Amino acid sequence: MSHDGGFAFIPRKLASKLKPPPKTTPTSAPLALPAVPIPSTVPEPTSSKTSGSCSGCPDTDIPLLLALSLSRYRLWAEPELRMDIDRCTRVRANENFFPLSYILDPPSALSSAEMSEAQVAKALRTHGADCVDLRMTIPSAEHKRKAGSYEIRPRFCVDGEEGGGGYASTKAGWDERTVYVENLPVKCKTLASAYRFIVGLMPSSKDTQDYTRIQHIASPSPESEDDRPKLKSFALITFKNLDDARALVDLWPWSRRKEVERPGATDNADVKDALQFGFRACSKARWEELNAEYLAYQRELAVNEERPQSQAIVSSSPARAPVPLPTHEHHPPSFPPNCLVFVRNLDPSTNKTALRALFAEALGLGVDNVSEAIDYVDYTKGVDSCHLRLTRPIYADALVKHFADGEGGVRAEQVTGKLEEMYWEKVPEKVRAQAVKRLFGGGVEDGAQVDDGAGREHKRRRRR
Repeated sequence: MSHDGGFAFIPRKLASKLKPPPKTTPTSAPLALPAVPIPSTVPEPTSSKTSGSCSGCPDTDIPLLLALSLSRYRLWAEPELRMDIDRCTRVRANENFFPLSYILDPPSALSSAEMSEAQVAKALRTHGADCVDLRMTIPSAEHKRKAGSYEIRPRFCVDGEEGGGGYASTKAGWDERTVYVENLPVKCKTLASAYRFIVGLMPSSKDTQDYTRIQHIASPSPESEDDRPKLKSFALITFKNLDDARALVDLWPWSRRKEVERPGATDNADVKDALQFGFRACSKARWEELNAEYLAYQRELAVNEERPQSQAIVSSSPARAPVPLPTHEHHPPSFPPNCLVFVRNLDPSTNKTALRALFAEALGLGVDNVSEAIDYVDYTKGVDSCHLRLTRPIYADALVKHFADGEGGVRAEQVTGKLEEMYWEKVPEKVRAQAVKRLFGGGVEDGAQVDDGAGREHKRRRRR
């Protein structure tokens, strides 16, 4: 009996080994991708998370997302990416090719497609032959970033290689070319659909296949750079040419009447949608003014809400002598306000030591007392700009005024409002707390400590 049972067990074991290979391939794909209409999609370990979003990103969108991921604006805004690409293209044997994997991770626009490298390569081979050259390669350990199995050579990057072609080269130049838009139609759910919608509202371009007309699309939000870019009903649109930015603001002004009819509205579906949803636009400078007014209004409301509460606390303890309390004691700010300055037009070959000496000279400070004004120089080597953290707002104002009156090319501007909040959110909490303590504690000398007890004034303790 045991002999028969052992004999019967062997065929089942053999059958279980022989059957899975032909079955796993056809059955796993439909289970992983029931909602994806693209038959060429290959199931991957992350397909369960991306299957829904992949259905909203057809292969025809990939060339546009590639152009946004490698636009001159993004290479200007992300110097590390630019330098990594330069390392590859500088080698003559590479023939200006570089790994496709360099632009697949957030915050790249291409990462919003949530496709694998093989899927993106297949889409580019099918729909992007006019904008990029693609080839397979063996990953090399020489690449600083993670290299995949494909390399690309964009054709649209050749135009204006030396800074021409209408491109900007400074923050002020890009800001002029940036327009804030809101009330985007419902169909603008992706970066590529928003790209086509905005171009559809613009005067026709000479080159219908111009992948560089729009350089950047992003919805302002405090999200981390590690998150994939998500489009909302509002966005900042950065154009290649200044004329396009001005044209969009003129055609769709911020304060316009909905009943105004547009020429060609009956023939242009994009114009119809824009009128239906109340689409409007304004310059980035105007948007920052509106944002500052809104933040000031919020602060005013917060102060009015705190004032009755503070009065009740004081009146409930008449036995104590009245002590003037600083406004930050009840709700201390998370960062030192008005102490951040953005400096541009720097020499890319400089370093933090040289910049610290430059700023100290601008403030009229010596080597011994420079730390009283300058907290930290946030600079990355090879970049022509930096953020400067100062200990007090008075030093920030003095630095901005110095470079505004000077004849040199260096320029400084104070960072306030939402941009200031977004910057400090990326700074470690401990560093922010030290900066706040230093500002409201009146400065900390060697051997001194700040008493941070609740409800008491800050005092200095010196070691004797």
